[in-house]
Amino acid sequence: MKEPKHISDYINGLKIGIEDKYHKHQHITDIDWDLIAGDIISTHSRLDSLRNNKLYITCDSSVILFELNMQRDRILIELSRKYPHIRIDDLTLKIKPED
Repeated sequence: MKEPKHISDYINGLKIGIEDKYHKHQHITDIDWDLIAGDIISTHSRLDSLRNNKLYITCDSSVILFELNMQRDRILIELSRKYPHIRIDDLTLKIKPED
């Protein structure tokens, strides 16, 4: 039979999770997406989050999603060059659902 956990263990676990999300979110606010993606792509896309070294990006059309896929390697190189303190291994792209 497992020993019951103390409530402080649960609270500490939640606290660590929230701090982790907060710090990762802070990193994406450091990124100048206009500079990395260019005017047209940055107008039609936005950075959502950074989780598990993946940068999540939402686009407003399949054309922009396709273009981001084509520029994936260039974007990852630019991100690592301009922001060496932020580890980004991959991009996860999605189209914004219609309202």
